[in-house]
Amino acid sequence: MAGGGNDQSVRVWSLETGENILDVSLFNPDESQVATPFEDDNDIIAIDWWPGTPLLAVRRMSDLRVDLVDAETGTRLFAVAELGSSPVFVAFLPGTTQFLFADFETAGLALYDLATGQSTVLESPDSLTALDSLTALAALPNGQHVALGLKGKVALYDVESRAIVEELAFPFGGITALSVTPDGKKLIAGGEHGQLVIWERQ
Repeated sequence: MAGGGNDQSVRVWSLETGENILDVSLFNPDESQVATPFEDDNDIIAIDWWPGTPLLAVRRMSDLRVDLVDAETGTRLFAVAELGSSPVFVAFLPGTTQFLFADFETAGLALYDLATGQSTVLESPDSLTALDSLTALAALPNGQHVALGLKGKVALYDVESRAIVEELAFPFGGITALSVTPDGKKLIAGGEHGQLVIWERQ
């Protein structure tokens, strides 16, 4: 399990033992690490595993990039700086070399392919606004659908058809966190007032 916060460090824990097994400082001056000057507004706001690999995608508040960090060694492999925007959420699509990112101001909802170095806009910023302000993002294991946390609901978005295919009611206001179990059978949403809702899926 990995997490990051306002101290600009990524921490990795073993789920078997509960031990903290790795700390990565994102403002370490060592160039083998993610090296940038300390900034007050550079908190980590998004982090995701690349399924089947030890790689983490890490997004900081003031950066116009996503860093790829090896969670086993703590080294940065490279930074994706070609996004041309400030991504708010990051989620890898399982079984692909792509990650999804969202930015309300310039890029909307888009895919970046690590294999080709190309990004593809799926939804413009205007259409994202019509989705009632995206507040959370999680990719399903099938690599085709993504759960979008919206105000009062979770929308399942089909990346290929670029359409919402299902909506799940969340009657507790805004959604602050989303997660999907590895088998894709459970979808979990956390709310702004502390609620947790779990949906069983086929």
